[in-house]
Amino acid sequence: MSRGGKRYRGPALALAVVAALWSPGAGAQQALELRPGLLEEDPTALIGEEPPQVPDAEPESLALPPQEQPQETRLTVAPEPPVEPPARARRAARENPHAPPGLNAGAFRLYPSLGIGGVYSDNVNVSPTAPESDLGLRVAPELRIESDWVRHALSLSMAGDFVFFEAHPENNDTDLDAAAALRLDVRHDTTLDLAAAYGLTESFGTASEVPATATSKRLDQTLSASVALGQRFGRLIATLTGEAGWHVYGNVEQGPGVTEINTDRNYVQPGVRLRVGYEVSPAVVPFAEVAYQPRIHELTVDRSGLRRDSQGGFARAGLAFDTSDIWSGEVALRYDYRDFDDSTLATVGAVGLDASLVWRPSRLTSLAFTASTGLGETSTAGASAIADWTGQATLAHTLRDNIVLSAGLGANYASYRGIARDELTLRAEGAVSYLLSRNVELALRYAFTDFLAGTPGGDYVENRVSAGLRFEL
Repeated sequence: MSRGGKRYRGPALALAVVAALWSPGAGAQQALELRPGLLEEDPTALIGEEPPQVPDAEPESLALPPQEQPQETRLTVAPEPPVEPPARARRAARENPHAPPGLNAGAFRLYPSLGIGGVYSDNVNVSPTAPESDLGLRVAPELRIESDWVRHALSLSMAGDFVFFEAHPENNDTDLDAAAALRLDVRHDTTLDLAAAYGLTESFGTASEVPATATSKRLDQTLSASVALGQRFGRLIATLTGEAGWHVYGNVEQGPGVTEINTDRNYVQPGVRLRVGYEVSPAVVPFAEVAYQPRIHELTVDRSGLRRDSQGGFARAGLAFDTSDIWSGEVALRYDYRDFDDSTLATVGAVGLDASLVWRPSRLTSLAFTASTGLGETSTAGASAIADWTGQATLAHTLRDNIVLSAGLGANYASYRGIARDELTLRAEGAVSYLLSRNVELALRYAFTDFLAGTPGGDYVENRVSAGLRFEL
């Protein structure tokens, strides 16, 4: 070899060694040489697997010097365990393991159901002095639609509950609810929630301010819409909501040619709410919320010559928590306020509790408690508003995989502000649910209602029993 060739022999050998170190084949060979050493130091690195077969080593003169391996190489030897889903996801997955899977509809999943059965009431006309008993047919269709998207979420629901009585069709029950909710994940820490809801109910009896002389129920409708923007600032969570609600009350027949016109009850309630919470931990979030909610009636002056438009809202502070599979929910102290346009109507306020709590002492038993406070509208002369406090406790126990027992106690206290009138409604109920199959449920329910009017001749009691089948897909 010439003198020039000898001159470049050293650099050429160095380049060859570097190329060998960076070539895929050499990397693979190097990894294979490292694995036996790791297994000798820690035989449990590959749990439940046989040690890999290592090819014969290269001659000592050709073996590469040992090199420190990157993180990816170590992970192929001893993989990290999969991340366990959050407690809330685990709980939701096992709350109802026998629930029907629903129907696949592309990017959506449909959950239809239909309940049908019989109803008996010993006081279908909720009369204090002349109760009438009757049998009825109950039909309860329902449809729920959930999106199956990677980002964002859309849910739609429609549910009806209709009871058709045989001898007293004027006392038929009608309940219809529809709701839609869309969550947009704008950014990692920003969400936009849009929601709309519709409700249709029939009200009867003095508890709903329907005249005792009424020969039909009052049809009440509510429509609401809201837009909520949520933003995270580290541990601080803020939600700003704009909303509007429309409340429409139907007329009531009181006999031939006599009708109570309820147009003066109709009102719209726009509003804005701000809620701020601080995440002490992922499971505990104290929060505060304020809302401004004026009410504007369809008629400026009501049947008593009063201007019932008002300014008001509420403020509350509380704690939202999901500390374990045993406790979860939200509880807050609340204050409602309302000031009326008419100077003869006193400004009113109400202090109370808002709560939605679930206690699960065992996998088979749960106790749910809800409470709410509010200032409702009234057309009663001399009264500014109705302060309402409602509470409900429901106990459910899975006796067997296909048998569920439940019982509940509830109360509603209504105080008319401005006049001496208070009403108390007590409720108790029990139910037995038997799953005949994954898609068919047999249910038996009993409900007891005791209404204390606080005025002579207004109290009544009703016992109601229902039984039927529910079909779900």
